[in-house]
Amino acid sequence: TTKSIAERIAKESNSDIIEIIPAEEYTTEDLNYNTDCHANDEQQDNNARPEIKNEININYEAFFLR
Repeated sequence: TTKSIAERIAKESNSDIIEIIPAEEYTTEDLNYNTDCHANDEQQDNNARPEIKNEININYEAFFLR
């Protein structure tokens, strides 16, 4: 879902897409939103800042984050 939305925004705005890749990949269990999963915990924690694998140098005037 997120990828298709990003592609539509990029096409309409003639912009780049930069994928954010987590340092530690999420498992299917981590992303099972019907349970008390790891992803839900992170989304509720305003201090959660999971490490990312790739370096992202953002030198843009504006960006969309989904």
